Amino acid sequence: MNSNSENYQIIGFDLGHSKTALASVSSGGKESPEIIEIQKKRFVMTALAYNRRNLPIIGYDAYTNLETSQAKEFEISFKKSPSDEDFSPKLIKKFVTAVYDIVKKSKQLDPVIEKRFFIGHPSGWLQEDVDRYKQLMYDAGLSNIKVVPESRAAFIHAYESKKVTIEQIRKGFLIIDIGSSTTDITFASEKKVEDFGEHRYALGASLIDKEIFKHCCENHKNKDKIDNHFQVNPKDIKKFEIICRKVKEEYFSKSGLYDSGCFPLQEDLYFCPKVNSEIMESILNTKLPDLKNRSWKEAFHEQLIRAKQKFEAKKILPSKILVTGGGARMDFIEEICQKVFPDSHSLYQMDTEPEVCVATGLARWGRLDVKTVDFKEEIDNFLQYNLENIVENNFNNFLDELVDFMVKKILPEIIKPSLIDFRNRKIKTKEELEDVIQARLKEWFYSRDLYEEVTVLLDKYLTDIEGQLTQELNEICQAYRLQPGTLSLEKNQQSRILDKDVLDQIKNYINPEDSVKVAENFPIVALVVSGALTAVMVILEIALPIFLDVITGGLSFVLSGFLINYVLNRFPIYTLSDDKISSILKEKEEELRNKIKDEFSKQQENITSVTRIAIRKAIDEKVDDARILVD
Repeated sequence: MNSNSENYQIIGFDLGHSKTALASVSSGGKESPEIIEIQKKRFVMTALAYNRRNLPIIGYDAYTNLETSQAKEFEISFKKSPSDEDFSPKLIKKFVTAVYDIVKKSKQLDPVIEKRFFIGHPSGWLQEDVDRYKQLMYDAGLSNIKVVPESRAAFIHAYESKKVTIEQIRKGFLIIDIGSSTTDITFASEKKVEDFGEHRYALGASLIDKEIFKHCCENHKNKDKIDNHFQVNPKDIKKFEIICRKVKEEYFSKSGLYDSGCFPLQEDLYFCPKVNSEIMESILNTKLPDLKNRSWKEAFHEQLIRAKQKFEAKKILPSKILVTGGGARMDFIEEICQKVFPDSHSLYQMDTEPEVCVATGLARWGRLDVKTVDFKEEIDNFLQYNLENIVENNFNNFLDELVDFMVKKILPEIIKPSLIDFRNRKIKTKEELEDVIQARLKEWFYSRDLYEEVTVLLDKYLTDIEGQLTQELNEICQAYRLQPGTLSLEKNQQSRILDKDVLDQIKNYINPEDSVKVAENFPIVALVVSGALTAVMVILEIALPIFLDVITGGLSFVLSGFLINYVLNRFPIYTLSDDKISSILKEKEEELRNKIKDEFSKQQENITSVTRIAIRKAIDEKVDDARILVD
């Protein structure tokens, strides 16, 4: 159901750490994407150099020109997250611009049809990194850009190219994308695409290239000379790391001794990279600082174990393991997968052309994005005009119950004991009485008692919101032949891993001092959440104590302004019985309830804004997951 009749040329642009590939598809067709050749190759080395006229040279040409001393400033492996210290926007911009110029001159792009670019990024990137990367692509000369997770590209590629069956999609399958700089582990099913990787370190296959280079240098018969050569000629390191990459690739394709021959460095000094099974096994089991003193095999095994633990917590059993990316051809990957997932022996599959699968997946995802624009717009319109009212109405119900609980606690358990202490002369002055009440209020606001009650009420608040949203969204799903509940928000109270991007939203509403205060007083709130509604709940569990603390000042004023004065000015406090104090306070219960609600109303927009932002983000992710199923 797509009324958009315009046709676009969709270009999937996979800028990788070691290789770059492009693919193209028409937004209105159903054919498989076509690879856009770069320098007459299906993919090129991510390498950049400059010739003597200071013009950029890319790919293998950059390497060959370096070898013949025709190039300068040779650079490789520069695809980094914008938050990395060694991120170089200049190199990426120059490379992307050069690639695009070459492709345009090759006449593989339609000169008339509007183009839309879909760029991939690793799953571990933060949203701010994605935004900066997107702007960099615009600066490089691309237009109509969307930056999407490479895991989604791998999923849609597997789905449309029939590498997984409908039954496997229903049950869910595992995608392991082993790139040159990162390894992404993704669980994909008909209802969601979810990142299960651990991004504690960059586990990329290029680390093996560097170790081959290091091994060759350390075991060279003229070690001192070769160390001195690379110290004097550092650009040669990059050149020979590329040769070591080739050695690695050839070794795993032939599974045996691979000797690339010898390369002259200077008179009587040669670099001779070679590996055999013994050398490779030693390299793969070497502890690496970049992996926090783990070997490559250990780090990969650990990532799979952590992913499996998350699967087991959610009672998920992958129906298939699909391995892709440049590192997919390494044979030990299958061995480790089968060790961690012993039931997957017959379900393990390596992509037949892993070097270009992300590029073709990005093109496929772009076509899907265009085709389902009406679906997304209908959801966007519904949320724009209905989400605020749904949240506000349910928040008012939540607030009524919360204030009722607070009043029933504050009067008998804080105000009454304080007045009794004043009556019994344990508290000497009215000013001291106010200070004691304020201190007891603050202590209670950060107590386990209030925290647990707020959690129960938040659960009801969010469940009611979810119920209303699901009912309305199901009608839209039905119109697009999607199953009821496709856009439902899960709630899993078993584990709590809070999405950092969602958590950051709360920073718009609190002061740094408040953040520290919450960290000190609420260590129970972990930054871990499973399930969209649980994520919202944890945000509000963090936010509400802050707002309660803000309100404390107001409540103290209210209490000193009418409760304390009311009791002390109108009644002989030193002669009042405990029951009489209770009776007097009972008379002011409704007034106190209204005044607390008035104080809350000053913060209501902040709290409901946090709710709307987090729910909107969760539904947007659901919509992206559901697009593949739209008929």
